[in-house]
Amino acid sequence: MTAIPEQPGLPPPVAPAPAQASAPPRGSSESFGLLRSALIVALILGVPTYLALLSRNPPVPWHPDARLDFHGDSWDGNLVTDGDRVYLMTREEINGFWGVLYVRSSGDGGWTWGDPVQVSAAGGPSAARHTLTVGPDGSLWAAWSQLGSAPSTQQLILRRSRDDGRTWEAPIRASQADVGLVGIPALVMTPETSFVAFTDGERGTVIVQELDADGAPTSDPTDLRATTRELYSDDLFLDAGIGAAAVGDRRVVVIHDGTGLWRATSAGPGRPWLETSWYVGAAYGPPRLAEIDGGLTALSSVVTGDGNVQISFESSSDGGLTWVGGATWLDPMAGDASMAVTPDQTTVLWESCDTFCSAPVIRLGDVEAANGRSARIDGSTGRPAGALLTDATMIVAWIEQGGDGAAEDRTVVVATGPRP
Repeated sequence: MTAIPEQPGLPPPVAPAPAQASAPPRGSSESFGLLRSALIVALILGVPTYLALLSRNPPVPWHPDARLDFHGDSWDGNLVTDGDRVYLMTREEINGFWGVLYVRSSGDGGWTWGDPVQVSAAGGPSAARHTLTVGPDGSLWAAWSQLGSAPSTQQLILRRSRDDGRTWEAPIRASQADVGLVGIPALVMTPETSFVAFTDGERGTVIVQELDADGAPTSDPTDLRATTRELYSDDLFLDAGIGAAAVGDRRVVVIHDGTGLWRATSAGPGRPWLETSWYVGAAYGPPRLAEIDGGLTALSSVVTGDGNVQISFESSSDGGLTWVGGATWLDPMAGDASMAVTPDQTTVLWESCDTFCSAPVIRLGDVEAANGRSARIDGSTGRPAGALLTDATMIVAWIEQGGDGAAEDRTVVVATGPRP
């Protein structure tokens, strides 16, 4: 099956932004020297945009009360809850790009964590590009790229746990034999539909594979458009260029490609996918998508004409047919963004840097606040790797770089505190 092209009569896309030169991600450690230089130049020229933003909306510190840290790495989409327990999936014992995948769980809202349970294959580092989700029956599902005998023989693997992550069932291969490099997947398991979206690393094409309730592929995969966001570079953190969610039978995938951001929707399993433009021009960070109480929330990051990064929150109450714009944040130093969504509160997090860009920080935006920005995590942080809001707490995971930025030297930090 192939995707149906964009149809006439749909709402027009946002006007294009001017093309931007290729550069390292603004929030990554590699780009920190460039960020400091740019900020100094801006101050000299008398256009202290960043400081003006801060002075207009001064951030209120959020102080975590509990902290867990250990050597490892992860990406957004690996901190989840089943409503009772909280789970975190990480890549550890890293050798080059590959590592061993572990899942930890917390039964008290993130204040304390149990021992890690290995999910990937035994025998040493052989897994990467992972994600975690909770199925409709409370089962825990993990998906990742499994190393093959050669780069062209990687596989997308799924595994399920029915006992809160303590034991895991036999692995399931979800990718076809002609897909040899696998980008970070977006896995959706609901009572009405199950599917996984991921990227063919050789062609760049986003693939949607329908699954049955037990995780087995049920039909030929659907090819959507190619994405240039997923560059498979462990240094630039450019994985995670897609997001996915479902409301009833309607499935939605959000994609970053070289021209901007796109949404792809399908009315149900076996139905065609329709791709429509979301933002045209210089899209920046990876898009995010979540379902909550029968509605959809989306997060986009684009570069504006004056060089700012604009992070925008949007919502849909009709399964992605129409969207309503919400809070927007402008931050010229913004990096990757994430969001924590509950029925009564949504918090947007993004990587930025302190006043003179001497250290990374995570800023917090409240979508209900009149001016958007409301807080920042106290102290130096790093690249966001997930966030959750429980009844009483907020849990945030981030990645701190080592001395030379190598994956082997990174640290996973999980911080827990009261809701902001």
